[in-house]
Amino acid sequence: MAPRVSTDPDVHRGFCTFQPLSPEDAVEERLLLDSIAWPETPLLPTPLILEQTSDPAHSTFTILPGRGGRQWHVGDQLEVRINMSDFQGRPKKSGGDLLLARLHNQKLGAGVAGTVVDHLNGSYSAVFSLLWEGDAQVEVFRVGVVMLYYSNSSHLVLKQSHIK
Repeated sequence: MAPRVSTDPDVHRGFCTFQPLSPEDAVEERLLLDSIAWPETPLLPTPLILEQTSDPAHSTFTILPGRGGRQWHVGDQLEVRINMSDFQGRPKKSGGDLLLARLHNQKLGAGVAGTVVDHLNGSYSAVFSLLWEGDAQVEVFRVGVVMLYYSNSSHLVLKQSHIK
């Protein structure tokens, strides 16, 4: 059955009129809005002391063990924990750094960008999809006035999953 469409301009069907949300819809709307809200940025101290800003040379990242401590396989997710420190070597207590992360193998010409999550406490997580078999190196960049680079020397060896 085809819907009936009126060509009469004086006929209003009510689809453009405002109707208040039901209590359930109002809760769902609030949850959706909260999930996409931009986190509150901490106030900068006055005056800004550069030695208290993030320093990649004092910051570290750790490749977290695979699920169950097993080896990684193509198709797995690799998680890296990033802990930022300031120029005095003190751990940061707030987030806000713009970090880029990549997993790559220069010999293969393969690479994948990581999804970086700011935990708003000076720590971050980066998650990578493991897309090839072989070695891989993690690099994390802090973006600022100058792009700073730091890399963990550890390498991953990925094994191809065999599905029978």
